[in-house]
Amino acid sequence: MRDRIRNAFDKIQAEPELKQRTARFLAEKILQQPARKKVPPLRRVALLCTVLAVFLLGAGFFHSYYTVSAAISIDGASSLELEINCFDRVISVTGYGSSSQSLADSLEVKHQNYRQAVETILEDERIREFLENGELLILTVSGTDAEQSDEIFQEMESDTAEEENIRCQAGNAAEAQAAREAGLSLGKYRAYLELLELDPSVTPGDVSSLTMREIRDWIAELGGSENGRGGGYRYGRSR
Repeated sequence: MRDRIRNAFDKIQAEPELKQRTARFLAEKILQQPARKKVPPLRRVALLCTVLAVFLLGAGFFHSYYTVSAAISIDGASSLELEINCFDRVISVTGYGSSSQSLADSLEVKHQNYRQAVETILEDERIREFLENGELLILTVSGTDAEQSDEIFQEMESDTAEEENIRCQAGNAAEAQAAREAGLSLGKYRAYLELLELDPSVTPGDVSSLTMREIRDWIAELGGSENGRGGGYRYGRSR
């Protein structure tokens, strides 16, 4: 650093004493060390290693924190998706459709533990009114970390076991990706696949604005199971 400063000033026409004073001043400001005081090489290396280690640890944590490892799709009248990191924290809330996005934007659940976040959503007066009117809410768990996804699924089942109109199901990362490509939440996408088996003319757009109760009633009308695959919503894990 001092060599670059010195070389730059060598190209400027000025009195030698003025050049030396100015170079010394800049060196002191940039390096935060007196120009005449030499820092031992080993101390410099140790300081550099410490700074580098702190930087790498910070960058690694930041990357891990904002990497999605699991998701919970919440489908009723609105469709929400909570993306979850390896620390079980909600890092994003997405709504499918303008009304769902408005709901997502109003929820203050980012950076909460996913169980706390789901509890907050289920206690929201709009969701409570929806459930009290006999509507259906489906929670669908997926993720790239099988162990974490299984744990989330089990906890969602346990936490909602007393809720008459809430059902849980488990999907997988491939289904979640296909759902995003279709412009649907995972819960609605899985219901759409059931409809598609019964009526090949059905499109994702046909179900995107329907409630989960309306989709299940449609499936029942076409001769499918009202309660979903396997006779019940809590139908195991899809891999």
